[in-house]
Amino acid sequence: MIKFGGWITLSNFISSIMVYTDKFILSNILGANNVAVYAAPSEVVSKMGIVPGAIARVIFPLFSASNKDSKENSKKVYVGMIVIMFVLIAPIFIFSELLLGFWLGENYALEGSTLLRILLVGFFFNSLAQIPFSRIQAFGKSKLTAYIHIFEVLPYLIILLFFVNSFGLIGAAISWSLRVIIDYLILEYFSKKLEFDVI
Repeated sequence: MIKFGGWITLSNFISSIMVYTDKFILSNILGANNVAVYAAPSEVVSKMGIVPGAIARVIFPLFSASNKDSKENSKKVYVGMIVIMFVLIAPIFIFSELLLGFWLGENYALEGSTLLRILLVGFFFNSLAQIPFSRIQAFGKSKLTAYIHIFEVLPYLIILLFFVNSFGLIGAAISWSLRVIIDYLILEYFSKKLEFDVI
């Protein structure tokens, strides 16, 4: 139990570092005044993470309970997650400029809405990543997810530095979205591999 929990703690710690690093790098390269434009869309996406996080807690017992119906359960969970995320993301994506303009003023609306849309694309894949992540945890392989996050840190920091230097705030949003998309693909690959090994 301590071993399993320890790997989960390490995985969550590294994941948190990757979530907040972009703001530190932006502040250092572009100046703290520019971080405010990025911070608002980033916070919106961060708070929305409560929804897929809650779903992940519900589906964990489902994956733990039966390996026999694992494929069928995965399909149902994916369909459910996609529908819920579409309902949540679509209105914010479409009306992002209007929402940010109302919330923060017109000065933030144009650039902020572009950042928010890029981050929402990443958020969609990050939400889907909760499914293979939960499946891997259900197989008792918390060590695997910790290793995946460890190996992601350095490439992400390099990409983040390059994109921020090249494209500024947009570069930070692209690099975050790119990281979570790659994270989803890696988690999906290993969860499928574990599923076939068990079957």
